Amino acid sequence: MSVVKTYLNRWKNIPKEVRVILIKGFSFLILWKLLYAFWLAPTRLLDKPLTNLVANQSAQVMNFFAAGNPYTVGTTLRKRSEDGSTYTEYGTIFYNNKPTINIADPCNGLEFLLLYAWFILVIPGTAKRRIIFLTVGLLLLHLSNLLRCWGLVEIYRLYRHSFDFAHHYLFKIIIYGLSFLLWYWYLKALKQQPQKADEN
Repeated sequence: MSVVKTYLNRWKNIPKEVRVILIKGFSFLILWKLLYAFWLAPTRLLDKPLTNLVANQSAQVMNFFAAGNPYTVGTTLRKRSEDGSTYTEYGTIFYNNKPTINIADPCNGLEFLLLYAWFILVIPGTAKRRIIFLTVGLLLLHLSNLLRCWGLVEIYRLYRHSFDFAHHYLFKIIIYGLSFLLWYWYLKALKQQPQKADEN
């Protein structure tokens, strides 16, 4: 019982504004996870169009810099169960009709984009600042995911032995770094707001 009281006292010592942010944040996280696990993931309501969009736009970006439009997009199905009754659908990028990488739903950036948006919406700020950081930030993060897919295709083609490292570590560090940089700018602008208000 004393342990519970200790943690309750620690919770009460946290500033009220921070407690509100934490409650909102965890409530959203729990609601999202339940919604995604029981409805969105099985139906692919959001994942399917976003995965297809990422695959197609990645190929378009690559073809913009390549001669002869060698990159195309198709769909690949893989068995998800031993009896072959269920399949996982991938957006596959081909180079000269040869498959290079499969873009699965977890790689389409949905949860990452929502995590970024959640932070901007939960932290206090003006509507104008939120709109700017949401619009610019989500576009930058989506573009970085397209460039990530391009990088993975090129690494798979030219340096296949480095593909797993780039896929699991290198590009994740870069994209998360960009997200943290955007959050930092958002918080920095927020801290500067009272100073500007005092000057006027």
